[in-house]
Amino acid sequence: MTRIKWVGLIALSMGLGVSAGGAQTPDNAVTAVVERLFAAMRASDTAATRAVFMPAGRVIPIQASAAGTSTALGLSVDQFVAFVGKNAAGSWIERIWNPSQRVSGPLADLWFDYDVYRETTFDHCGVNAVQLQQTTSGWKIVSMAFTSATAGCDSHSAP
Repeated sequence: MTRIKWVGLIALSMGLGVSAGGAQTPDNAVTAVVERLFAAMRASDTAATRAVFMPAGRVIPIQASAAGTSTALGLSVDQFVAFVGKNAAGSWIERIWNPSQRVSGPLADLWFDYDVYRETTFDHCGVNAVQLQQTTSGWKIVSMAFTSATAGCDSHSAP
């Protein structure tokens, strides 16, 4: 038996969640944290927004330039919460598409396409990569990095 097969069998026997083909059972609680964040953003609820983050969490918009390079600008939780508070309630509608998730003990990541509407008007779309940590009070966002585009998005009907 090859070394890779042995490692896989050992991981299975230790309950590490490895299966033939590497599939994992999604943890709905991980996706629920991001859904709660988006609901808080829609309501312009700063307390609920802050509640889904670790205190030292980061929000990282990754902006592409015309030259093909990118810049990552990190925001603290306080800065992101302030942004959420500036939006009128009901004006920011963000939705998840095509989520993919990995979980290993107290660490999870959720990768997904998203779109944002300002009420019923399309604003932008992109890809979001969220890293979460399991805490005694549930999953919390450690970091959230995302791209943003106004063209080339998959078409979804307006909310």
